[in-house]
Amino acid sequence: LQKMYDEPVYGLGVLPGTYEGGRPALNAARSLQSFVNKVDNFIAFDNDAWRSRGQTIEQGYEEMNEELATRIVTLLAAGEVDESEVGENAMDSSDIMRTLDTGGVSSIGYASTDVTPAKEGLLANFKETEEPQSESTDAAKIKGLVRRATNSRLTVPCDVSSADRALIV
Repeated sequence: LQKMYDEPVYGLGVLPGTYEGGRPALNAARSLQSFVNKVDNFIAFDNDAWRSRGQTIEQGYEEMNEELATRIVTLLAAGEVDESEVGENAMDSSDIMRTLDTGGVSSIGYASTDVTPAKEGLLANFKETEEPQSESTDAAKIKGLVRRATNSRLTVPCDVSSADRALIV
């Protein structure tokens, strides 16, 4: 695919669990290195890290797939917005491509929070509010959210300090 297209090629691999036996693990180990070399970035998902104790893959299949899909869609859809006005510092696909342009293996963390919608209309800017929105409070919320994401279950366990790049979506 890399030879046919000018677009980056990303791979997604689900690593087999130890409960699946030796053959799937051996196959994964043999093919992982060559697969990583054939894609621009490989996003890994470790079944063992996500399966609850005593749970079979079939029992956790839907939950694990939903968790993985949430992370992948959040990452790859970042910057995809509707026709409304977009801020000057909006993220776009080039930010994602630059982050994933390591030629290695990626792990994705995830945390989310609800945001308070901005006031609408011209007169909303002139109304007094009981408590002014503090930038330092917003920064603290963002810092806490980033901390939650990096300390969450990653798609594949790793030491986040070993990361070459990070992207906050």
